[in-house]
Amino acid sequence: MDKKKLLILDTEQDFDKKFDFYDVIYLSSGKIIEGKCNIISFWNCNFKLEKQKLIKGLAKYTNINKEKFQSCLEINNFRNDRYKQYYKTVKILYLKKIVKKYKNNIKIITDDNEFYNSYKSLTEEKNIKFIKNKSYINSVSFLKTNLFFLIKVIIVKMFLIFENKKILNEDSIYFSIFPLFFKKKKNYLYKKKNNIYLNTFLSDESHIQENIFKLIKRIFIIKNNKFFFHIEKYISFKDLIIFFKSILRNRTIYQKINKKKLIIDKVNFTDSYINLFKFSYIKFHKTEIFLNAITNFLINNKIKKFNYFLFEYAFGIQIHQNIKSRIPKLRTIGYQHGLNSRNFIWEDISKRYKNSFPDKIILKSKLLEKIYKNKYKSKINLENNNLIDREIRNYKRILSNNKKYKYNYVVLLGLHDFSRTINLLTNFKNKRYKFFIKPHPKINLN
Repeated sequence: MDKKKLLILDTEQDFDKKFDFYDVIYLSSGKIIEGKCNIISFWNCNFKLEKQKLIKGLAKYTNINKEKFQSCLEINNFRNDRYKQYYKTVKILYLKKIVKKYKNNIKIITDDNEFYNSYKSLTEEKNIKFIKNKSYINSVSFLKTNLFFLIKVIIVKMFLIFENKKILNEDSIYFSIFPLFFKKKKNYLYKKKNNIYLNTFLSDESHIQENIFKLIKRIFIIKNNKFFFHIEKYISFKDLIIFFKSILRNRTIYQKINKKKLIIDKVNFTDSYINLFKFSYIKFHKTEIFLNAITNFLINNKIKKFNYFLFEYAFGIQIHQNIKSRIPKLRTIGYQHGLNSRNFIWEDISKRYKNSFPDKIILKSKLLEKIYKNKYKSKINLENNNLIDREIRNYKRILSNNKKYKYNYVVLLGLHDFSRTINLLTNFKNKRYKFFIKPHPKINLN
């Protein structure tokens, strides 16, 4: 009897070779020429045990400072819709159980240099074929990045010093990053006219990437608009000095990341996460410059309600933790702007920390109520603004008229994981199913 053989393919492009009599597992979009093969799918796996191992591993890996900042790091945000690392990690941990029955009859083909060392835990190195690709890893200087950011903050502050005097008579304010979610200076996420906005032009620079000239142009568009109060203006000179000193002080903490190892279940994932860890710490450090300005503005203007989005992201968690620590009675209302799923794992670590989430969440659709209630339990009040329900009703009408297929599904593509989702649907070989694709507004599928 022939010994069972396993082929694991982890490539972005197809591997133009025919294989026969293999059990095949695909971890990326690349495919082989399938002969007499058995395709092993992860479609129904929830990886519960592997996710818990990943959460514990990253909690230990990111513990480099006595400060409780881990829930504010993007690496611990667990956006498995955005970063490939999380799902690929849990799959590799799951594969450790599968490869045992194949003994050493395993072949791994990969073009992912970040996971090459991880695959060494599954089989001998001679069984791994590495395909070189053109990808490269950016080297980021903590000192230069933060100094340039500080200069930008000072430039923005200078342009805002001479803006028209504004009077705030409201006790409710809405956080914004203009022009995100704006059409003709009106924010369609909040669905309310004449909101007063506490706006930032920079945030941590991950939401809008542009050069200094485009930034200045954006400042002049709404600089004197009576509905906008700009955070950068309220950053004190004392805070600027403190931030400068923290750049020098925290550079040594940043350098510790190079010495950390991420080992989970005897698998080395360091190469996969080190750069995500570095970028996470830089973004976390940048946001620090806004915290006092935001909280002091809310206190000085006797704000009772703080409306904001990004509550499901590290940036929003960091802001919320800070304002709640100083203004515990402030009412916070979070607006959902992306889609959520029961398969997201980011809350599993963040909810361990105090003051991470808003008092109330406004959902985009009733369809998401069950997911949010399950995740946030009774601590969170839920409300719907039905932002996408009309669109969904239109799709339901189309599906009800389609009698050719037994199961009809509308798939709402996310911004970051659309290619992976399309790849999964393409390889879902069941003729009883029909998938209708609704792309993200920022994605052009043509």
